[in-house]
Amino acid sequence: IRHSVGSTQTEYRQIIRTKTPKSIRDIPIVEPLRPYLMEALEYSHTNPILCDYDGKPFEICTIDDLVKRIDYKYGSSVTPYQLRHYFAANLFTDGVNPKAIQELMGHSEESMSLYYAFSTKEEQREALEKRRMS
Repeated sequence: IRHSVGSTQTEYRQIIRTKTPKSIRDIPIVEPLRPYLMEALEYSHTNPILCDYDGKPFEICTIDDLVKRIDYKYGSSVTPYQLRHYFAANLFTDGVNPKAIQELMGHSEESMSLYYAFSTKEEQREALEKRRMS
């Protein structure tokens, strides 16, 4: 991630700088996703992969609408923002290092990522039982 989508004083839906320097990061992709991204890059005639007919990046509401249409078709109800929450929560559930989650999510503080973490009483009890007593 090197840029963001936003507006300037004179232009709407432009590629702009990220909010913070920490927002600039490399995000690894899983191999099964690579062919789809490569196909999207070949299809795209502009720099952003997800762009409207005018070549400008999609607005977030357009992405929301696309996801809602898919939701309606398959009988679910989720937003891109919720998908981001599910992604982070699933990483915590899978036991991923919180620092890795922080970097993947682009959070400036690890505590922001901990918002997605949760534990059960059983996990808390197990943690206490496994704790070495000195």
